[in-house]
Amino acid sequence: MEELARESIRSISLLSRPARGSDVPRLGSFGAIFIMLKSALGAGLLNFPWAFEKAGGVNTAISVEMVSLVFLISGLVILGYASSISRQNTYHDVVREVCGQRIGHLCEICFVFNLFMISVAFLVVVQDQLDKLCLSLYETVTGNTEGEMPYHWYTDHRFALFVMCLIIILPLSIPKEIGIQKYTSSMENKKITHWVFISVTSMIFCLLIYTLTGVFGFLTFGREVASDILMSYPGNDVVMIIARLLFGISIITIYPIILLLGRSVILTQILRFWERRAIITSVFESRCRLILTVLWIAVTLLIAIYVPDMSEVISVIGGISAFFIFIFPGLCLIFAMQTEPINHRIRAILTVWGVVTVVTGAFIFGQSTTIAPSSIMTVAVFFGCTFIAFGPAVALFLFTIARDPLRVIFLIAGAFFWLVSLLLSSLVWFITVQISNKNSAAQQRGLLIFGVVLSVLLQETFRYGYYRLLKKANEGLLALSQEDTMPISMRQLAYVSGLGFGFMSGAFSVVNILSDSLGPGTVGIHGDSQHYFISSAFMTLAIILLHMFWGVVFFESCERQRWWALGAVTFVNPHYQGSLIPTYIILSVMAAWAYLCAGGSLRNLKLCLTCKDKDFLLANHRPR
Repeated sequence: MEELARESIRSISLLSRPARGSDVPRLGSFGAIFIMLKSALGAGLLNFPWAFEKAGGVNTAISVEMVSLVFLISGLVILGYASSISRQNTYHDVVREVCGQRIGHLCEICFVFNLFMISVAFLVVVQDQLDKLCLSLYETVTGNTEGEMPYHWYTDHRFALFVMCLIIILPLSIPKEIGIQKYTSSMENKKITHWVFISVTSMIFCLLIYTLTGVFGFLTFGREVASDILMSYPGNDVVMIIARLLFGISIITIYPIILLLGRSVILTQILRFWERRAIITSVFESRCRLILTVLWIAVTLLIAIYVPDMSEVISVIGGISAFFIFIFPGLCLIFAMQTEPINHRIRAILTVWGVVTVVTGAFIFGQSTTIAPSSIMTVAVFFGCTFIAFGPAVALFLFTIARDPLRVIFLIAGAFFWLVSLLLSSLVWFITVQISNKNSAAQQRGLLIFGVVLSVLLQETFRYGYYRLLKKANEGLLALSQEDTMPISMRQLAYVSGLGFGFMSGAFSVVNILSDSLGPGTVGIHGDSQHYFISSAFMTLAIILLHMFWGVVFFESCERQRWWALGAVTFVNPHYQGSLIPTYIILSVMAAWAYLCAGGSLRNLKLCLTCKDKDFLLANHRPR
């Protein structure tokens, strides 16, 4: 996946418009396809047979490939379209121009980190090939076997990798520009239809190459296939020796280009920050470039030496690459549809497709980071699960609550009320456990049912108490206000208080799980499911959103005195811990119910999706 992300990153430059009067070569269709194929075929190709094994076989892997192909082509087409309307020629510039400064900065961070991890993967591949080549040379020259090879520090493949980085990679990476870049600058035909043809053709060729590599590698070695397919072949095979040499040379020549792309983003930010304080000279820029180059190579070298398993590096890259293949293209499509003058029905369809792409990318990011096999991935597991569990809620807070101090206060108060209900439930639970017979299984089971029901009742009691408090507070604010309308409506209060309940409930439900995700230990090491952390994260996300919807329905029921609705909310409360599928069915029902309670309708939804309703955000709603 990292090569496909790198392809989408580089391919934007093919649509750029060179400066007038420049002597930049122009690419034809075959040249553009060749450049995209060269970008897509890298270290991940060696990992594909291992990926087939992890997927469960050829049939499953090819099915996943075919589904992914739709999103990959879609992402490239979206990026080409976004580049044409934004007049930008780099990936992060396109995202910043179309989606705004904040998302643009996030794209730059992911961009640099992705390129950094790709550099690590390249060095891991080179290290593997050096190890095999050293063994092959020893066996060829001495006639001895691998087990008889004595150890010397100068024959260690890690030392050889260090020398290669110092003598070959560093000199190639120091220059400000690389001459070969001028051949990837732009295409002759920049029409979007021609770009679609280039994207589809290159993706089909990539699919064939990756599929053939994965199928033949998996069928040859089966379940014993290595994460680097070349490591599965014997070291004394002359053909494989030549293949390792050629692949190593290819990787070494690509590494400086990857470094240059990442360094340019960092250097631009440094120079932009420094020019506010002093005049930037060419000497200062050269020193910064040299320091960044040395640091980049040194850190990637250390990681490659101490993390020799390529599959672990690929897992990290796969998660980050989801941003470039799915999330950022989806966001570009969503934002572009809000400004581009196109048919309303097409706009609605493309907006929905953008949302689907973003959600798919978020799932792949969480899945890739949470099933990693090594302890170095515990941090990625922690952040992946955290983003899944709290990402949508934090986004809602930032866009609809954070700018209004009054809403922030009510959200914190709602979280406090839920915390008090938890403290009372814990106190009652502690007392009942102490006085119960711990040896009686039936009594303990009944006690557990009693605890769940009591917790839900206390939670909803405090929700009602908070509603009454907000009702009085809102009336007081109306009396103090010089306007005829309340400063914040009860529907807005319902949403804010529900989100406050959800934040606190989600934090207490997942905080211990997130702490355990940092290690030590590996989930599923004894054959159990490895999806415990990601399942818990999605369950927490559902709990947070359910509290938000429950708050809207609860307050609306109290306003209209629909007491049967209060009973329904209380009844479905205990069931959110059943399993993911029933939970998200309940979540969907509650979302629709809350939408209708908040005054929503199919007409409003249509206006929102077609961007005709300028007041669809909560921040723009007039209190009532």
